[in-house]
Order: sequence, then structure tokens, then C-alpha cells
Amino acid sequence: DLGQLKPRQAARHAPSLPLRLAVAQAGTVHPESALLEALRAQPKLFREVVALPAAPESRELGSEVRQRDPEELLALAEQAGADAVLLVGGNLDASSSRTPFSILDLTILGYYLIPTCSVRASGEATGAILSVPDRRLVTTVDAASKTWRMSPSVSRHKAAEGLSKKLRRDLLTDLADDVALAFAERGGVRIDP
Repeated sequence: DLGQLKPRQAARHAPSLPLRLAVAQAGTVHPESALLEALRAQPKLFREVVALPAAPESRELGSEVRQRDPEELLALAEQAGADAVLLVGGNLDASSSRTPFSILDLTILGYYLIPTCSVRASGEATGAILSVPDRRLVTTVDAASKTWRMSPSVSRHKAAEGLSKKLRRDLLTDLADDVALAFAERGGVRIDP
């Protein structure tokens, strides 16, 4: 819980850009490569981007994966020499539904070749940026998106999986762009879009 962070005395001096940024993604042992690559593409802001494990255990406990406490993440980030931590989380939903064209599924050709199902995916991602030296929340950023496509009935599950993967990548890239903008605005740095 971010509200339970133990504040320290204010840092003697605010770290200057470019920062060393540690990234942890809730629900995973390692942050997605799309997120790390998008952040590393901003060398004016981040001299180094390091991955932190958000989930200390890969085994599932019921339907939940045990997450590291924010204090633990900050301690890991401090050991790694990071100036700030980006803690990322979010959710994705995908579904498929029949359309009026689904009547064509009664034929072999329709079931295998004609796009008769609507496949939808939506997602949200949120990032909390924490200062390592003073153990405070700096700001939050978020991204949301949805997409859809038509698919033949036989491949609707595979289409939903593909849409979800692409949406996840796009959301994390958008979130990384928002993180870069937040740091650029705070540091008075102009960044390339």
C-alpha cells in the first residue's frame, strides 16, 4: 500500500536528469520489454533503466500472486542505485461475440474462412513514480485503450490473444511516453516525440 511508505527526511539535493530509473511491474517477475525499451529510448531523461522483480514468488496463491511491498521495492531500488521507481500495474480484458454473419458458420467455409465473430480487447495501465531518496510518491500516470477486429469463428480465441498482446504492448509504450513527459516537465527538458 503506497499510503504506508515511511517518509525520510528530504533529500539533500534533488537528483538531476538523466536519472537512474528502476521499474517494477505488478503481477510479473520482470517488467515487459516494451516498457523498458520505450523508457531506454529517452537518454536525456534516463541514464539507465533497471528492472526490479515486483513479485518475489512465482507460485500462485489461489488467484493472486504475492506482490512485494513498496518499501521492499524502494529498498531494492536503493541497492541498485536508482533515483526513482516506476511501479506499473493494470488490467486487460478480451472477449468475442457472434455477429449477424455468424449464420455463415453453419458452412465449413464460413466457420474457417469468413470473419463472423467480433473480437474486442480493452485495457488500462497505471504507473506510480516514487522517489527513492525521500520515499514519496512523485506522480502517477495512466493509459487506456481498446481495439477490435473481426475473425473467423475457428480462430476467435487466437485473435483475442493476439489483440491482447498487441494492446498490452501499446499500453505500456503509451505509459512510458507519459512517464517521460512527466519527468521532462519536472526537469525542464525537451524530448523527442
